Amino acid sequence: MSDRRYQIICLGLALAILLAVRLPRFRGRGTAGLDQIIQKRKQQIVPVRAEVKRDVMIDFPILVLGGFRGPLVMGLWIKAENEKNEQQWWDVKTYHEIIAHLQPNFPSVYVFNAWNLAYNLSVQWHELANKYLWVLDGARYAQKGTWINPDSPDIMFQMADIYDQKLGRSNPERFYYRQRFAEDTARVAKLVGKMTAEQRKNLANSTELSERDKAALLVVYKDEGLKLEPIDVEEYPYGVSPFYFGYEYEMRTRELGSHSTIGDRAIHARPAVCLMGWARSEMLTGVAWAEQMALATKPTEAKTGPLLPEPVGQRNPPVNSKRWKELKAKALFHFEESDRRFSQAIEAFKEHLEKYPEDENTHKKHIYICTYQRAISRGRKELFLAICNILENDNMVTKEAVQKLYAAFSNFKSAIGSRQTDGSYPEGSLLGYQIKHYPWPEEGKPDLYTRDRSELQGLVEELSDKNKEIIKLRLGYATTDAKPVKVDMSLLKLYETELNF
Repeated sequence: MSDRRYQIICLGLALAILLAVRLPRFRGRGTAGLDQIIQKRKQQIVPVRAEVKRDVMIDFPILVLGGFRGPLVMGLWIKAENEKNEQQWWDVKTYHEIIAHLQPNFPSVYVFNAWNLAYNLSVQWHELANKYLWVLDGARYAQKGTWINPDSPDIMFQMADIYDQKLGRSNPERFYYRQRFAEDTARVAKLVGKMTAEQRKNLANSTELSERDKAALLVVYKDEGLKLEPIDVEEYPYGVSPFYFGYEYEMRTRELGSHSTIGDRAIHARPAVCLMGWARSEMLTGVAWAEQMALATKPTEAKTGPLLPEPVGQRNPPVNSKRWKELKAKALFHFEESDRRFSQAIEAFKEHLEKYPEDENTHKKHIYICTYQRAISRGRKELFLAICNILENDNMVTKEAVQKLYAAFSNFKSAIGSRQTDGSYPEGSLLGYQIKHYPWPEEGKPDLYTRDRSELQGLVEELSDKNKEIIKLRLGYATTDAKPVKVDMSLLKLYETELNF
């Protein structure tokens, strides 16, 4: 039999089946008979909730192919795997989209295709803007998978991974991704705010928003089903970090049950680790926005590069100008957000250790890190406010500035740690952390922690230098001639390998 005749016969059979299914409707018999049976069977195979609009590409092959669907999907999986081994990512994407139509309730296909879009296809592009859009495509694909498989921890975890790991941590794109995502979440929230109540009812299927814009909306679970919702722009006027979404989805993954390949302990720890990254990124974002208002008397560029991918608005605005006040509010917001997330991370790690005490070696370190970095973040906030106050008062150190400088000094000193009467250092301090987790080796044994201890010691020295500069500024306040002091935002810079975050 020729291929042409075979195609015609198959098409004729498909039309006959469809006619049989729809015939009762044509005769005015409603959903009676065979049509009712098929509809009931389809709901058992592929449950459809009211808020999901299914298209013919899902319903048609499921009804027509019947038992032949399994062998066809198996063949497509083999073909897709071969193309993956050849790194033909575009073809892999096509095959997996077809498989998703044929097996809409099979989570693995959504997990793989979301990962493929966000990780493999995004790196095929050179421009950061194009990379970012492909990552959003991966996030949106995972969102669609949750709509059809709302109870799948695998899909939910993959969605969390895209926001936490790809948008939040990938090197070197993360600084662009974080800034762009924050802008997008605020922009999309404002677009949704302008919609009518009717338009906001079903944002997942909205034609008012692009598919990529929907990746800046959060999947939430409510009694009536899944919803896409914008961020609260009153609470987050500058948008949110991708870690915000990563954290929400990692918490949801924990609630959904066991992942197919990742252990419960790792899943349980992920939200705390995400909070730690979120807090650190907020601290560095605060420093980055402070750099925009530098007014430096000496160069303030970071030794390793800018923390923002590009200047946003006017650099070095006049003191007390509208732009100055906008940047000050923005930097302060991120410093305060950093403090909140560090505190939240510490509690999350403690809660994890109560459930999994065998993880103490790993997560006890994280509690130390979050504690001393929270002190550094608080110190930076107070130092930032002191610098602003001095610049806003014609470079004179006021009483209010002295109070802020003292608070910064105290926080930096707390981060370093003071030697106790018994020779130990407080938990949560840099020196306590170093001695506990990176001790000097016994005589004759190799030193396995030289690099780690060197970086920690460098940070201790840098904080000590900051405190010396703070003391000089405070002494300047006490001088009788009351001469103006020289100060700039470079005081906020630290030795830490900040571009790792």
